[in-house]
Amino acid sequence: MASAAYSEDNNIQEPAAKLFEDNLDWRSVFAFNTETFGPGSLLGRKGATEVVLVRELDAALCKLNPKLAATPEGRAKLTVARDQLLDADPTKTLLQHNEAKWRLMRDGITLKSPGGNAAEDVHVTVIDFQNPIKNDFLVVRELWVQSGPFCRRCDLVGFVNGLPLVFIELKRHDKGLKAAFDDNYTDYKDTIPHLFHYNALVIVSNGLDARFGSITSGWDHFYRWKRLNEDDTDPAPKHDEPPLKPILPILLRGMCSKGALLDLVENFTLFDSSEEHTLKVVARNHQYLGVNKAIAKLKAGDDDVLAGKLGVFWHTQGSGKSYSMVFFCQKVHRKVSAAYTFVLLTDRKELDDQIYKTFVGCGVSTNKGDKAVGSEGLERLLKDENRRYVFSLIHKFRKRLTEPWNQRDDVIVVSDEAHRTQYGRLALNMRMALQRAKFIGFTGTPLIDGPERSVTEQVFGPYVSVYDFQRAVSDGATLPLYYENRGEKLRIVDPDLNKRIEERIDAARADGELTEEQEEKLYRELAREYPVFTSDTHLNDVATDFVEHFHQRWRLMESPGKPGNPPKYGGNAKAMLVCIDKITCAKMAERIKDKWQAKMLELQGKLQKEEEYFAKAGKPETAFVARLRAQIAWMADTQIHPVFSPEQNEVKDFADEGINVKPYREIMVKGIGGKDIDECFKDGKHPFRVAVVCAMWLTGFDVKSLATLYLDKPMKGHTLMQAIARVNRVAANKKNGLIIDYNGMLKSLRKALATYAQGDKGTPADPLFDEDQALAEYAAAIGKVQAHLKTVGYELDALVRAEEGEETWAELLNAQNALSTSAENKKTFQVLAEDVFDRFRGLFPNPGVFTYEPQENAISAIYNLLQKPKPKVDITAIMQEIRGVIDASLEVTPKGQVNQPTKQYDLSGIDFERLRVEFAKSPYKETAVLTLQERIQARLDRMMAQNPSRIDLYKRYQEIIADYNKDKDDAEIQRVFDDLMTLHDSLDQEEQRYIREGFKTEKELAVFDLLSKDKTSITKGDIDKIKKVAQELMDTVEQRRQEMGYLRDRASSQAQMKAAIIDRMLEGMPDEFSSEDIEARAEEVLKDGKFPLLLGGEHLVTLGAVRAMVEKYPDLHIVHFDAHADLRDDYLGAKLSHACVLRRCHDLIGDGRIHQFCIRSGDRTEFEFAAAHTEMHKFDFTGLAQLTEQLCASKVPVYLTIDLDCLDPSCFPGTGTPEAGGVSFLQLLEAIRTVTKANIVGADLNELAPTLDTTGVSTATACKVLRELLIALDKGWPGFQV
Repeated sequence: MASAAYSEDNNIQEPAAKLFEDNLDWRSVFAFNTETFGPGSLLGRKGATEVVLVRELDAALCKLNPKLAATPEGRAKLTVARDQLLDADPTKTLLQHNEAKWRLMRDGITLKSPGGNAAEDVHVTVIDFQNPIKNDFLVVRELWVQSGPFCRRCDLVGFVNGLPLVFIELKRHDKGLKAAFDDNYTDYKDTIPHLFHYNALVIVSNGLDARFGSITSGWDHFYRWKRLNEDDTDPAPKHDEPPLKPILPILLRGMCSKGALLDLVENFTLFDSSEEHTLKVVARNHQYLGVNKAIAKLKAGDDDVLAGKLGVFWHTQGSGKSYSMVFFCQKVHRKVSAAYTFVLLTDRKELDDQIYKTFVGCGVSTNKGDKAVGSEGLERLLKDENRRYVFSLIHKFRKRLTEPWNQRDDVIVVSDEAHRTQYGRLALNMRMALQRAKFIGFTGTPLIDGPERSVTEQVFGPYVSVYDFQRAVSDGATLPLYYENRGEKLRIVDPDLNKRIEERIDAARADGELTEEQEEKLYRELAREYPVFTSDTHLNDVATDFVEHFHQRWRLMESPGKPGNPPKYGGNAKAMLVCIDKITCAKMAERIKDKWQAKMLELQGKLQKEEEYFAKAGKPETAFVARLRAQIAWMADTQIHPVFSPEQNEVKDFADEGINVKPYREIMVKGIGGKDIDECFKDGKHPFRVAVVCAMWLTGFDVKSLATLYLDKPMKGHTLMQAIARVNRVAANKKNGLIIDYNGMLKSLRKALATYAQGDKGTPADPLFDEDQALAEYAAAIGKVQAHLKTVGYELDALVRAEEGEETWAELLNAQNALSTSAENKKTFQVLAEDVFDRFRGLFPNPGVFTYEPQENAISAIYNLLQKPKPKVDITAIMQEIRGVIDASLEVTPKGQVNQPTKQYDLSGIDFERLRVEFAKSPYKETAVLTLQERIQARLDRMMAQNPSRIDLYKRYQEIIADYNKDKDDAEIQRVFDDLMTLHDSLDQEEQRYIREGFKTEKELAVFDLLSKDKTSITKGDIDKIKKVAQELMDTVEQRRQEMGYLRDRASSQAQMKAAIIDRMLEGMPDEFSSEDIEARAEEVLKDGKFPLLLGGEHLVTLGAVRAMVEKYPDLHIVHFDAHADLRDDYLGAKLSHACVLRRCHDLIGDGRIHQFCIRSGDRTEFEFAAAHTEMHKFDFTGLAQLTEQLCASKVPVYLTIDLDCLDPSCFPGTGTPEAGGVSFLQLLEAIRTVTKANIVGADLNELAPTLDTTGVSTATACKVLRELLIALDKGWPGFQV
């Protein structure tokens, strides 16, 4: 009796059917042993072979098409439409049937008129998506279905208008869901496939747990539906563990309510043919909720929407963001307005291609001309009123506009990786082109810091949907990531290391082979970490461990065999090893291949012994022998290739290290077997299983079968999280991603996870900011500039009206001459102009700024014009010898017992809230004790006190190795992860006290504590009264705070305060420093044996310094970080200009000695000049590590000039020349740390304009860059003083 009470029918089926009936308003019938066949039977079926309830379908067609149902001719047409719907063409596959039926159900059936007149076509509605209650919803229990010799009984089938849209397979509560998938559902697809021709949802459940998928989903892509709202508590925090509360009721309410089911069918179903096989995609829980939140935002039409801000849609990497874009666009077209045009915008070509491919593959974009070709092509597409989709890079908005391309308000710009693309001149041009458009930002990474979040929210509005790293893992949208530290510790075994190195240096100097400059450069190089991290000892250890570890993962992602059959040995999981630089990539690839072959030989020897043993005994071989044979075959099949970007002189550079790079480059360029190398690695069946990389493929490169990431390169923050996300993609038979750490990056990983794990809800808007008043003050600021120009005899309108070209040049010179009559006139103009720029940035993207764009452009042009124009040391031979000495002095110290497995840690088990709190506390904040200025001064004082003639390399390497070993101690790793994985309920009791005291927030608790300091004299009744007062007081405070939003005077007071501050700062300051002043001062610094470090201002500071440097260093090289080429021969007739500074430097040092990075702006003549005379690397620091190696090897003196506008405006808006698409702060720091390995003899840092960023963020960033530059330069070599 008890057993029957918990049977599948009584405990699962019946309650599920009752939920449909009582909660979801479906009709419900029980068909088992009660169904007869015929027109008047329970379901009206002729027999069990019928899967469509024709009686209900006919009734629905008549109800939904009353005009047709009213006449015999119309009813005949309904019969024709029904027969189309019932088509069961045996030549079509199940998927082809399913897609065809879905289109008929979603779009209706159009019957063409015999005469071909479209006006006489007849449209038949199959399902009323607009009014769900007008449709018939019926759930049938225990339905028999027959196909040929097979007859199967289905647990629950949900019919809409007689069509079987929902299939539910149920098991007892003590049975696993996978059994329902493997044993029942899979069998039904094979034996009664016609039941699934109309299927929209497949659900498997045991009552407690439940998952859903589409007819093409493997088990790995069956998901839980856990929330009805995005902020609901998670009922199942672990993807592969039982839920905390029953999932089936949540899933049915979320997916099978009448409105939700029809919404999923109509708007959240796709057939994607962009890959090798077509897939049916049904939105996952987070996609459905997130997109519907964005749609609701659009429909609400609140102030943000009226301002064109639809919000930021952050769904973590790997969770299906591209599909969410498709769902969003598709639903807007169907449910809001078909007239909308969507502009899909990115800042990376590979992203543009991928998004376009997805939209085309899903059949959403059907016009081949939707992809913009060039700026003119983009303009043509955006002017096309009937264009539904436009795909473009933001760089195609390079054309400066004077009038909009499109005045429609039904244009939505969908920006991918929003925080990288929407600021600066390109964004302004786009806003001018699409003045009334709405903007929504999609991103797979959160808005990292305050300034980035603030500016992004200013453009797009606050987060509209958040789906963070932890939630994605718990939902199974991405896989868990496991961390394992396998790095061995190092130690120095030669106490005479200093002596050995000095003997070789002294001998070289005695032989005349080493000058003083060469010795200085040599010590600088030897003091770095690079000789340790690239030593043969370290590389051999990593290569040995890699082979030992990965060759044992050969069965990872292996297809499970059928019971009773021998296993099908060998999986095809891929691995990626990340190295410190390109040369190390090649070295590691060679070492791994050699050790791979050695391991194969070892296994072949073992196999031979096994075969001989069984042959001699005359016994059949055991399964172990077959397994060993299969493993050797898998290893022989495995391909290992390094992958890195090409560089000039790479053949020579690699040859200097004893490496022939040509065979590697051949594969990278030509691919494998005629197939591109990246496609080979993405192919889950291709034997290219090991990629050795340093930078390529770490971002925006999705390989579902990539299961193991080996890290032997220091990485932080954004780059680190992008890298480890490579292995979190869901794939068949893949359980998790594994991170192997050889470099001890625990702290970096913890800090990155703290940032990326959980989404902030955004920064609250300033309630005192009034855009109307701010716009008026912006206009007034422009008026002040115009008035000042009038006082010096110049009319700004003359420049505004001037024709482009010669007339503009003449007017600019007139303005310059007028302002140059006195330094005071010039200084006043500059301050007033900077106030205009600052107000513009604060208002962007308010469309009101476009009214003043001609004046702002003219002011900017004058301002920019007024800015003041800004022998080979080769140690290769001795460096190679000394590196050999260093390598011989190093020894690997095993961490623990041999063959003892290393512990793995599940990163998804971390208490992320505690982690974020931890990094918010002062011990982890760099500003905890000293202000930024105080810390810079302290660093300067230390550097001035250090001037050793020779550094203690033994001590230096001990420090490097101690730091390297720090995060490799098992006890330390265990302690860190024990702390990170402490559950939330064990947080400090004080942190949770406000909950125990019955308050809603910590603010209420704080007020309570203030009101009840002397608790000894307070009764319990008094405490309750005080609690009530505290809560009421906080409610009142919140109400008053909101009322302050109506104040209008803050912008004015801010402007007055700012003007006073600027005036005070300018008191007593010299009007300007000439290039000659700078040159003279630099000569004085060099003469004193000190290190010249100049701070701009603007970029012409470089020229004066370089003039002085070339006198002392005739073979000087320049490394240049900048957004702009600065290679013009003249700028508006001026030879000395910030736009010409590197051209003038070239005049001094000649060809091949200027190395430019991050360049993303310049005219054609500049790029042509660069191609012939300089080495230019556009957009980022690609090639910097290789260049640094060359500079180190040649020992040439290097001058480093850093223009801070190389940074993206999202993190450094405070410059007069911002350009979108720049590098991040962390990328710049990594570049500084890389290039300062070279023989840097002087440097400058320029282009900070504090008044253009009143938040102070840009100033703080510049100070941080300066600090890091000083730290990188402070290596303790002789003569370094600031």
